[in-house]
Amino acid sequence: MADVFLSYTRRDPDRRIVTALAKALTALAVNAFFDSQIEPGEDWPDRLDDELARCRTFVILVSTESQKSCWVRQELTAAANRNAKTVRALRILPVLIDLSPREYDNYFGAYLRRIQPIEFSANGDVDELAATIHAAIRPESESGAHEPFPISSTGYEVRPVDEELNALLQKGQDTVTLRGPRHCGMTSMLLRAHAAAGNDDERMSCYVSLERFRGQDTFDGLCLQLAHTLGFEFGLENPPEDIWNEARGGYINLTHYIEAALLGHRSQVRKQILFDDVDSVVTRDDVGLDFATMVREWQRRQAGSRRGWEQLSLVLGYSLDPSRWITNVDKSPFTVGKKLEITDFTAEDIMRRIQSQDPQLGRRIDVEKLTEWVGGHPVLMTLAVNWLMDRSGASLEDLKRSAEQPDGAFRSYLRQVAARLREHPELMNAFCTVLQTGKCSEDRFDDLYAFGLVAGASGSRCEPRSPALSDYLGRELCQAGDG
Repeated sequence: MADVFLSYTRRDPDRRIVTALAKALTALAVNAFFDSQIEPGEDWPDRLDDELARCRTFVILVSTESQKSCWVRQELTAAANRNAKTVRALRILPVLIDLSPREYDNYFGAYLRRIQPIEFSANGDVDELAATIHAAIRPESESGAHEPFPISSTGYEVRPVDEELNALLQKGQDTVTLRGPRHCGMTSMLLRAHAAAGNDDERMSCYVSLERFRGQDTFDGLCLQLAHTLGFEFGLENPPEDIWNEARGGYINLTHYIEAALLGHRSQVRKQILFDDVDSVVTRDDVGLDFATMVREWQRRQAGSRRGWEQLSLVLGYSLDPSRWITNVDKSPFTVGKKLEITDFTAEDIMRRIQSQDPQLGRRIDVEKLTEWVGGHPVLMTLAVNWLMDRSGASLEDLKRSAEQPDGAFRSYLRQVAARLREHPELMNAFCTVLQTGKCSEDRFDDLYAFGLVAGASGSRCEPRSPALSDYLGRELCQAGDG
C-alpha cells in the first residue's frame, strides 16, 4: 500500500515535477504512487481505484493545466468521497504550481480552499518540496501524532437533513434555503447532493461556491464569471460571449444565457444549481442586493413556468441572517421555498459512526459524554474519533488531557480558530462576553453563530457551541487579556 497517492496531469511541468517528486519521496522512505508505475497489460482503472482507496495521503498538484483535466477532477472527487464515507479521514494536501489559493477554479476551490496548501514554483527545488510533504505527513512513529489536516467539511455521518435535501431535489423542489454555521458540513452536504444528481439520468447539477467570486469587484463581472462556471459544469456548447451584450447589464445577460443555453439543453432533464457560501456575495455592499434581486426574479420565473424555468432547482447555502442586508422581503430569495437548517451531531449519530468503524470503541468510551464535551461539533467530533481509533485502549479522559497538547487531537484546529478570531477583534470581544454573561447583541450573536462559535435562540439566550472549543478560546483569548 502506498503512503501517498500523487494526482497530476500528464502535461509539463506537472509531469516533470511529479516524476522527480516520487523519487525524492522514496529517498525519504515515503512510498509514493503515481500512474507511471502501472505495468503494461495491467487494468489501470482498477489499479488507480485500489491505490486511492488504500493510500493514507492524497497529494494533488494543482496547476492551470491540471484544473482542466477530467482525470484529476475524478481523482479529487474520489478522495473527497472516501472522506465522506469513513471516520478515518484521508489526508488531502494540495500543492499549488505557480498559482495562489485565489486562483483555484470553482470545482477545485469547492474541495480545497479550506485546506492550507503548499505553494511551489515550477522551477523550484523538488527535494525541498518532498521534505515539506514528508514533514506534513510524517507517520506517528516519528511525530507521535496522527494529526489530520483541518478538512472541515468532510468525513461526517449522514444526518436527516442530508436525506431531506436529496428528497426535495429528487422531487423537483424549486428553491431550498439551507442554513448552518461554519464547520457544520454544509459544503460536504451540497457536494453529496451534487454527486447524487450525477448518478441520476433525469437530473444535471452544478455546485457553485460563491466564495470563489470574491475577486469580482463588479456585478456584471460576477455574472459573466458565473455564466462561464455554469457553461463549464453543465457542458454547454455555446460560450456566454455568444449572447453577451455589455449594454444590457449582468442580470439580463446571465438570465438570458440560462434560458438560451442551459434550460434548452436536454430540456427533459431537470437542472439544479447548488450555491454555497451565499453570504460571501449577499453581504457585499457593491453586488449583494443586485445578486439577491436577480435570484428572486429567477424564483418568480420558476413559479410562472416560464421558458423552462420550472425545470430548474436552486439551493442557497448560507450562515448569516440575510435580513440584515436585504430589508425588502420582495427582493429576498430567502423568503420562499423550503427552509432547512443543519444541526450538529447527536450522540446517536456518533454512535452509529463508531459502530460502523470500530465497535470496540463504542464499548470503551461514553459517547454521551464525548458528545456533550465537543458539543456535537462535526470537526471536533471527527478529530476526536480519529484520535481514539488510532490509539487502542485510549479513554475519553486521555483525549481530554492531551487534546490541546502538540500531539493532541484538537491542537491544530483550535489554534486555527483562535488565529481567525484574533483577525476580528469585535467578534473575539463578543465571544468573551458570551462566556462571561451568556448574552451579546443580536448582530454579534448572528456573526458568532455563523462563525460556528455559539448556539441558542438569540443574543439574549446563547451559549458556546462546544465546551472543548470555548475552554481553549477562553484561556487563549479572554483570560490572556485579548478580549
